[in-house]
Amino acid sequence: MEDVTEAWVANDLGSCDSIVMGLEHGVILFVTVKCVNDIELATLEVSKPLQITFDPPTVDQAHINAIPLSDSYYIDIVGDASDTIVQSNQSCLLFHWGGIYDDLQITGYEFELREFDHTLVTGWTSVGKRTMITLCQLKLTSGQLVNGYVRAEGAGSYFSEAVNRSVLISSTSPKLTGMMLQYP
Repeated sequence: MEDVTEAWVANDLGSCDSIVMGLEHGVILFVTVKCVNDIELATLEVSKPLQITFDPPTVDQAHINAIPLSDSYYIDIVGDASDTIVQSNQSCLLFHWGGIYDDLQITGYEFELREFDHTLVTGWTSVGKRTMITLCQLKLTSGQLVNGYVRAEGAGSYFSEAVNRSVLISSTSPKLTGMMLQYP
C-alpha cells in the first residue's frame, strides 16, 4: 500500500477536500484522518475501503428477451430473435435480460415499460439483482406495441444505457399460408 497524497491541513473542522489526480476506475482507497488538539494529543481513524468509480456498466453484450405468454392459440417471433415478439396475452408480460457488465459490481437493475410512442406504462422500477420481471394486471389491447427497457446500476450509482425489446399484442390468429412444411 502506498500514499496517494501527502497529509494536508483541513480548512475547517467539518470537512477536508482534495483533488487527487491519476486515480483509475476500480482503485480502492483508505482515508486516514488524524485529529490533533492544541496540546498535540492525536486521534487516528482509518476509513473503510472506498472504491473509485468513473464508468457506468457497459451494454456491449447486453440483451433483453420477451418471453411470450399467450392466452390461447399462438406465439410468434417476427423475423429473427432480435425483432418484435408477438403474443396474444393482453394482461401479462415477461422479460429476461443479461450481458450487462461492470468491472466492479452490478448493484441492481431497473425496468421500465413504454408504449411505442414513448407513453409511459410503468416508470423505472427497481428489481434488485433479479434478471427477470413479470408484469401482470396490464390493460393492453390487440395491435398495441410496447417496449420493455432495462438498465443496470453499477458501483458509484452510475446507470448503464437502457436496452429494450418490443412486444406486439395481437389477438388475431395467424393466417394459414397453404404452403407445405419441408424437412431437410
